[in-house]
Amino acid sequence: MMSDMPDIVLAALAEPVMVTDPQGTITWVNAAAARRFGWDKLVGVPLADRLARWSLRTPDRIPIGADEDPVALALAARRPVLDVRFIAELVPGRSGRRSCCATSACRTSTGSRSRAACAAARGSATRG
Repeated sequence: MMSDMPDIVLAALAEPVMVTDPQGTITWVNAAAARRFGWDKLVGVPLADRLARWSLRTPDRIPIGADEDPVALALAARRPVLDVRFIAELVPGRSGRRSCCATSACRTSTGSRSRAACAAARGSATRG
């Protein structure tokens, strides 16, 4: 029962959470991530394709590339990446609504498997 505890807690969070494999491919999202960002449609999508479909931008609206993606950074550095500010579409392709967010990502290990979890805290939603 205790081994299910982290999954239960992540699923219950009001903040969007994604879990990836060691290459940055999303393997799981909680309900908040699916509702707010549509990340459930990106499960199984490789990192580069995810960034092409769901663009992240700096607060100055400069695109964030794969080498600057918080999850990729956490996986490569093997340390937490904290408080990365970005702008993202709430649900890609839907009416241009965007959200200013801050995110933290960390690399975790379960037995012989490595994975990265990324939690995004929503800021304000805007149009355009």
